[in-house]
Parts: sequence; structure tokens; C-alpha cells
Amino acid sequence: MEKHVSLVKEIVHSAIKHANDELIRDDTDALNRKDIKKSTKRAILIAKKFRNVIDDKYREFLTPEYSIIDSKSTKSRIDLIHNESGDAFELKVSGYNSHNELFKDIGKIMVHNLYLQDGKKEIKRLFFITDKGGVKNLDRDLCRKIIESAKIKLGIEIIVLDYETK
Repeated sequence: MEKHVSLVKEIVHSAIKHANDELIRDDTDALNRKDIKKSTKRAILIAKKFRNVIDDKYREFLTPEYSIIDSKSTKSRIDLIHNESGDAFELKVSGYNSHNELFKDIGKIMVHNLYLQDGKKEIKRLFFITDKGGVKNLDRDLCRKIIESAKIKLGIEIIVLDYETK
């Protein structure tokens, strides 16, 4: 596995560990509302920790919250871009509805590549990082066909990674 892909997986593991530690302490006021499920709290914390680790250490070659189109009217973003290779990384903490999230991410990348703006690279690979349940969810005929079609028709290679496996 390429160095930057291994690094992103390590960052995900670190974010998960820190989020789990914080949930155990349960000292996050914004997340102590009774109407938020524990799994949702965990997903919010992991995403926050994921962005914080990138901001602190790896900003020179990884860009978090990469904007698809520079516009005030759209907030479509990719979780992370490797600046040199142009590889995209999307993190889906829970495998629940991972197929919907993947389809949406493919659409975002397709739009990005079709309306490429100055200084932005075409995205050729998407690393979709999810849990074992999400990986299993994506191992269905329709999902496999969409992943295959993204490569053939759009030139976007989709790599599904299980964040639970080191």
C-alpha cells in the first residue's frame, strides 16, 4: 500500500481512538444532548478528530474539507485530498447506508472532474474508508457494477478500505 494511503489509515485509527476516549469521559458538552444517539456522537467526534489531526500535522500534503466547486452556493466537499497525487479519501464511520454515501461521493468527484477549476487536479482515485459492515454492504452486485462503471466510464478508480483492519 502506498505511503500516503497507509498514513491516512493511521490518522483514521488515531481519530477513532481519541473519539472513543472522549466518549468514555463524556465531557463534550455539545454532544451531551439526550436526543443524539451514541453512534451519532461517535461519528461526529471521529470526523472532528480526523480533521484536527490533519490540521495539526499534515496540512502541507493533505487538504481536509476539499471544496468540489469554489462557490458560495455549494458546500459539497471531499473529506481529504492528497495534494501531490490528487487521491481523494472519504470516511464513512458507520457502515450503515455506505452504498448511498459512496454513490454521492462518486457524483461529487464526477462533477469536480467535469468542471475542473484553475489549480485543481483531476481526481483519479477515491479511497472510501468504512467499517467491516460498510465493506460488506458494498459487496453487492449493483455496488460492484457502479464501482466498475466509475472506472470504465469516468476514469475514477474506487478502492474500498476497512478501517478496522490495520
